[in-house]
Amino acid sequence: MRTKKFFISLLILSLAVMITPLASADLAAHAPIYIDGNSNFTRANGVASGSGTESDPYIIENLNISSTSGACINITNTDAYFIVRNCTLSGTSSTAVIVLNNVTNGRVEGNTVSGGSNGIYLFNSTNNTLINNTCNNNTYFGIALESSSDNTLTNNTCTSDSYGIYLFSSTNNHLTDNILTNNTYFGIYLESSSNNNITWNELMFNTPNAYDNTDAANLWEYNFYSDYTGPDSNRDRIGDIPYNITGGSNRDLHPLVDTMPPLAISSPLANGSTVAAGAFQFNASYSSIGPLPVSVRLLIDGVDATHSANVTATGISCSVTLSEGAHTITLLLTDAAGNTASESWMITASEAAAGGGADMTLVYVGIVAAVVILGAAAAYLAMRKR
Repeated sequence: MRTKKFFISLLILSLAVMITPLASADLAAHAPIYIDGNSNFTRANGVASGSGTESDPYIIENLNISSTSGACINITNTDAYFIVRNCTLSGTSSTAVIVLNNVTNGRVEGNTVSGGSNGIYLFNSTNNTLINNTCNNNTYFGIALESSSDNTLTNNTCTSDSYGIYLFSSTNNHLTDNILTNNTYFGIYLESSSNNNITWNELMFNTPNAYDNTDAANLWEYNFYSDYTGPDSNRDRIGDIPYNITGGSNRDLHPLVDTMPPLAISSPLANGSTVAAGAFQFNASYSSIGPLPVSVRLLIDGVDATHSANVTATGISCSVTLSEGAHTITLLLTDAAGNTASESWMITASEAAAGGGADMTLVYVGIVAAVVILGAAAAYLAMRKR
């Protein structure tokens, strides 16, 4: 009887594996967090682990917070080490979404921040790192620093805000490898701020891209500006004449010039493939050394199908119906600097191929299920022989 129950249990388990989708980590809903002082880094305030030291920082992560009356995360008067990462935060236009006030040793990483007056706001704060955050659709600033020094802002993306990154009365900050695009007014705006380094950032389609009213007090170097029109006679991707920063006498002496086309157009679809006639899903991805493609066109047999495709900054997917016979799929890309790239796939749609192309996740799950069933059967037979 035990062996029969054991076999039935394993059979149920294998069937569960077959029909249950692979799990993915979801963000946990959480109330807005307010931490005033090191002692308030507690589990009730979203802290998942850590002791607040440099080697063991407090961790606040994987939360989904929406606020209609205040900041989603407000940390004040702390010098303990902490990390806020991988959170989705949506605020209200009356206040900032993330606030660090009189904070030292914080790290804000990989968060999506939207809907606030400011996305991330630092006041009177030093030695903090903001990295890999996406700040969009905030009323005023994507990221704002006021009376703050010695902070590092790296690989953040600010788009569709009024200002991308704003510094007021702030010194010795480092802004590197940030992307500021399609903000209503300025990409990077410095006011009464000095000794800041602004290098290797991409400022695209902001009006204008950069502003600095502190004459010759900040370092602007090796940034890409979508409105730079200077020559690059030796094609070293560095402009031959400086880029003038609006607001004063500051100049970027080495503005970047993008002469590289979009790169790495790739697709699971191989050129010369035979696919099933009828419904067909096309997927492709792309990347770029310079600004990501801003114009994407998908042609199916010479007919523009872009309107029916799902286009992102790094990829495209499109469901089409293919009649039996030969077809050509062409992807055309144009980046912010006007560089172009294209890739074509010549394929054949065949009724004979119908039913192929099984989803690999299902194949994988099926194999796992088969192994479980065979193992259960073997165990059952072994127990019967005893």
